[in-house]
Amino acid sequence: PTSTSRIVAECSRVLNLDKPRVLAERVGLRPFRRSGVCVEGDRLRDGRTVIHNYGHGGSGFTLSWGCAREGFKLARGCHPDRREGSHVRTLGNARSK
Repeated sequence: PTSTSRIVAECSRVLNLDKPRVLAERVGLRPFRRSGVCVEGDRLRDGRTVIHNYGHGGSGFTLSWGCAREGFKLARGCHPDRREGSHVRTLGNARSK
């Protein structure tokens, strides 16, 4: 709330706005994993697959292309005849500072 007030006040001053209305506040967290980025595919009981892609920290944009490619490979390789369970790839060297 304090940060929002300062941002709104400064934008109002710069843009010459009178009483702008804040519609919502959002927080952009950038979680990372000490063990590195995780790109993982989980097979659900109903046969569908969920691809997880998280833990990028502040390097999300930088790592996005490579991690998206790895997620795509996992998704493309998911077939109904594959065994149940989790297919995990952890990109251990892709760490956020």
